[in-house]
Amino acid sequence: VGDVFNGGFYLSSEDSFTIIFPRYFEISSYLPSPSLMNSTSVTWNGPLVFKNGTPSLVLRVKQASLTISSDKSSASPNEQIIVSGSVDPSFSGLSVVLSYTSPDGRVETRVLKVSSSGSFSDAFSPSKEGEWKVLAKLIATPQYSILSNTLTITVVKPFYEEPLFLAAVAVVLLVVLALLLKKFIF
Repeated sequence: VGDVFNGGFYLSSEDSFTIIFPRYFEISSYLPSPSLMNSTSVTWNGPLVFKNGTPSLVLRVKQASLTISSDKSSASPNEQIIVSGSVDPSFSGLSVVLSYTSPDGRVETRVLKVSSSGSFSDAFSPSKEGEWKVLAKLIATPQYSILSNTLTITVVKPFYEEPLFLAAVAVVLLVVLALLLKKFIF
C-alpha cells in the first residue's frame, strides 16, 4: 500500500487515515510511524503532511501451520474415523477443505470452519478397502492457502469376515454338532 497522491497528502486535525487488512497478514514496514496500530489495522491521525511516497505500508502473509491427525490409522469398511486438525496461529472463521482420496482415486471433499481455538474435526466412514489419503487445505484468499501433512488410513475387512475364517468356523461347528449327536445317539 502506498501513496497515490502526487505532491503529498495532507490530513487536517479532524481527519484520520486507516488501512484495515485481513488477520492472516502482518506488518512488515510502514512510513511514517502510525498514530495507532493493531494486528489488523494502521491509523494515521491529523494534522499530518505525508511526503511523496507516503503513507507506505508493506504487509506480508503470516507464517502458519496446518496439521491433521486421526483417531485410528486402520479401520474396517464403514467404521467411523475422526479426523481432527489445527491451524497455528488460529484463523478462526476461515474454511478448511478436507480431501479424502479413496484407493481407486476418487476424491470426496468436506468444507469445515476453523474454530476460535484454531481447531476443526470431521467424522468419516470409508467404505472401500485399501489405502485412503487425507489432506487438509486452509484457504485464506484465492492467492494464499496452506496444505497440511497427508494422513494414510488403511481400510481392511476384519479377519472374522473373511471367507476362509467363516468356513473354518462352519467346519468347527459341524464337528462339534457331530460329536454331540454321536454322544446322544450312541
